[in-house]
Amino acid sequence: MKTILISTIAISLWLMTGCGEDFLEKTDPNSLVTSSVFNNYESANQAINGAYTPLKEVDLYGDQIHFMLHQITNEYGLLFQGDAGWNQMKDFSITPDNVTVRAAWNGVSKMVLRANAVIAGMSELTPSADFTQEQKDQLLGQAYFLRGYALFLGVNLFGEEPAVVDPAAKGFPVITSVPESRDAMLVSRANVGAVYEQIVSDWQEAERLLPVTWSGEDVGRATQGAASGFLAKAYLYQEDWAKASTYFEKIINNPAYQLLENFGDNFNGQGENGTESIFEIQYSDGSPIAAWDGGPGHTYATRHAPAELGAFGNVSVPVSTYERIQGDPRVGASIIQPGDFLPFPDTVYVGLGPTDYRPRKFIDVNTSQINSPLGSTFNGKINMPLMRLADVYLMYAEAQNELGNAAVALEYLNKVRRRAYSEPTDATSATADVTVSGGDALRKAIQDERFVELLGEGHRWFDLLRWELADDELVPRGFQPGKNQAMPIPLDEIQLNPEIEQNDEY
Repeated sequence: MKTILISTIAISLWLMTGCGEDFLEKTDPNSLVTSSVFNNYESANQAINGAYTPLKEVDLYGDQIHFMLHQITNEYGLLFQGDAGWNQMKDFSITPDNVTVRAAWNGVSKMVLRANAVIAGMSELTPSADFTQEQKDQLLGQAYFLRGYALFLGVNLFGEEPAVVDPAAKGFPVITSVPESRDAMLVSRANVGAVYEQIVSDWQEAERLLPVTWSGEDVGRATQGAASGFLAKAYLYQEDWAKASTYFEKIINNPAYQLLENFGDNFNGQGENGTESIFEIQYSDGSPIAAWDGGPGHTYATRHAPAELGAFGNVSVPVSTYERIQGDPRVGASIIQPGDFLPFPDTVYVGLGPTDYRPRKFIDVNTSQINSPLGSTFNGKINMPLMRLADVYLMYAEAQNELGNAAVALEYLNKVRRRAYSEPTDATSATADVTVSGGDALRKAIQDERFVELLGEGHRWFDLLRWELADDELVPRGFQPGKNQAMPIPLDEIQLNPEIEQNDEY
């Protein structure tokens, strides 16, 4: 999969733009898509690869979105003060011209448009011996999965309220076809509830069409299990605990999914596409093309790793974050601490002092984080999971607790903790197990566990919003209730599309 998804191909770029000096010629661009791209499996497969690409690029998980999701929650701190967009995330002074917000909107929109192009192309294809129904279904399943994920990310970043607070609030534009004109692209925002209806529909269709597994170079593509897991998450975010549990159980009851023995292998490259992976973004350093130019890697490691690893060291871990997980066995795989040995420079990390903590997830401590010369490619190579089994266990525990099944909820919470303490996951542990009763106490234990287990993986902001805890935790840092639960709609989007309304207070 890494060798397939790492390239930014001409077809995918055409699907995004398609305009050159001859753009005034009166031709139907959609007929060109169907005839030139979707007439054989190889080119159609390249088109779906192009729909995956925005996830890994610098607008989203390749770089920018991390400075949004981690800074606003204060999971990570910002050492580099030269980027106005990042600085605004620290104190919730976010403005509609914020470049990080613009990047997220762009990345999500590209995913939707490219997925729509595949769906449109496949709808006109008649299966044959050269392009089978199975291949068509697999391509469609991936397109529905990716469109569902893009809408899910879009509504949770830009929706004016979480689904559990107000499904009638302004959400995100829902575009389900390839626009045939500029006017067709001027779409208003659907309300949050309507966006979730489309997300659920897309992921249900993906679950129906996707294969259980992939093999060879296709490993890493979206699977039936990924669709089930994200369907469950969509229901969880709407507090439909019973439906969420039903879909989580499809994964939990599948013996192919198991927690990795070593927690840290989820982030150091050793457990990529392994038994704990539900869906992860594929990265590689095997190309001279820079990540900034659509190359196969991410800039995350170069931004987040300390200078001792040949990186820029833009990001720190606040003392408050460190103290929250201090003493937990996962701290060493989550945070680089002064005194840690770094194999690449063959030295002990000292940093700027005894409390200079840095992120460790998705950073290779065995090699430099940049390619030579300095800053030439930024191709971090470690995959990033968007959902893994431990996350599923904790969401399932949450749903079961809300349904009143405290014993089941405790068991799945404790499975995650037992793995962290290197205990057998199916046997009780006096060391690892939480023993609180159900209800509020167990809910708090699950929330605390999600902080420790999923630190720096991009879940915290959405968790705080759906739990309605952002007010309690983030007001001292500048969070304004009634405003900051949503990112502003980018200014140029408002200027280009008169149908788009800004979120309140921006």
